[in-house]
Amino acid sequence: MNPLVYEFGRTIRSKSLILVILVTVLISGALIPFIKSASAPVSTAQGGNDVLVYRTQDGYHILIYSFDKFGQAISGATVKITVEGKTSVFKTNSSGYVQAFLASVKPFTQIGLNFSYSFGSSFFTPILPNSSIGSPQPLTQLVTPVVDTQNTSLVDVLVFFAAPFGEKPVNYSVYAMLSKSPTYQINKSAMTFVGVLKDYHQVFRLPFHPSPTQFVVFAIFQPNGTYAFGDIVPGLAFQVSRSTISKNQLLTSFVSGILAFFVPIMSILASYSTYGKDRVTGVLESVLVRAVSRRGLASIRYAAVACALAFAIAVMFGAIEVIAKIFLGSFLDLEYSLSSFYALLVEALVFSALVFLFSHVVKSTGALIGLSIVLWAVFEFFWGLISLLVSQALGYTIGSAGFFHVIVVMSYFNPADYYGLVATYLTKTLVAGPFSANGALGNLGVTPLTLALDAILWLATPLVAYFYLATRRD
Repeated sequence: MNPLVYEFGRTIRSKSLILVILVTVLISGALIPFIKSASAPVSTAQGGNDVLVYRTQDGYHILIYSFDKFGQAISGATVKITVEGKTSVFKTNSSGYVQAFLASVKPFTQIGLNFSYSFGSSFFTPILPNSSIGSPQPLTQLVTPVVDTQNTSLVDVLVFFAAPFGEKPVNYSVYAMLSKSPTYQINKSAMTFVGVLKDYHQVFRLPFHPSPTQFVVFAIFQPNGTYAFGDIVPGLAFQVSRSTISKNQLLTSFVSGILAFFVPIMSILASYSTYGKDRVTGVLESVLVRAVSRRGLASIRYAAVACALAFAIAVMFGAIEVIAKIFLGSFLDLEYSLSSFYALLVEALVFSALVFLFSHVVKSTGALIGLSIVLWAVFEFFWGLISLLVSQALGYTIGSAGFFHVIVVMSYFNPADYYGLVATYLTKTLVAGPFSANGALGNLGVTPLTLALDAILWLATPLVAYFYLATRRD
């Protein structure tokens, strides 16, 4: 029998490889019931509450507005206000408002606000400010990003404010400007007009689109032009996609994470059972007694594992495609499947090459499998923290262009991030923990050329070292 065919068959029949394939497919299949019943809007917010107070001689007046993700009023929501151990219960009116008076309450008193609505609940414990008599003070954001009612891919702003002593801020004007930092100075002449308030709350569309690294400064002016209040919102808050995501896209998202997690493990176990264990225990030397060169054996074993890994990844995708077709009615996106297969195969081949290399460095099977798993764990679980520390050491703030540049550069040094880099190029979206950046990512170094060079270097470096060590005694 052809040695390559024999080693290929031995690899795909290994229990560890079969187990990883089964676990991956079963977990993906188990997600179907949840995905099938998901309504799945991308919007991260269901709504919220805006709260402001103003102080009088005998206590505090509080005004609350409950709204959905579009900024529209939620009537009938339950609001519990707790002051010094005493709780009062209110319901929002048809306009979404609750107005209450907190008698004989002193400044700096902490109060409890508990909100309950059809989609969930929230709890808030602000401290009453020592503000001027009659001066309105927001306890939450003055400006809140909300979903546009006409185009869910756009983000509007909800402005909530009051005139002195709780009067409606009629004809108060709203202005905005872009800032490169969270520190700012209000200069009305340098700001862009957004709109005029007619009530306590109003939704406006921004006259510009901020980038993820910018900040949007808002200012409210009285009818006579006097500055009343200001707020600042990170540009990232306006980057979130609000479009509807299909069940197929949901499955794609989950499956991507599962495969990216399990494929390196599968590669490590397959390489260990096919070559690493035999090399460390000396079984390989008995094979070399026969008419087989070290170079030939090294080439055949790695080629066999590479073919087996490609076959295994294809089997997993095939099984997931069948699951998607049966339960969701359509196959996964072809571009997603092909690009994912390529990226995952690169990751698998790199980890396989590393195991082959390590087998010529360590002296025991325990050290070989331990070193491989530890390296995978560092790449998989701790690389994000390392990248964050590097960005901070270089003086970049989280969410800045420099921060995202460091994240991308560090990803090139992590083979487990290769799938993420390919996804970044395809979607034009970089996700780094809770932060994301959209568009123009070629400027950060994610291009077809850099992706190809990264794959070549990660594959060539361990393979060259492996073949040198495996054949140096020929």
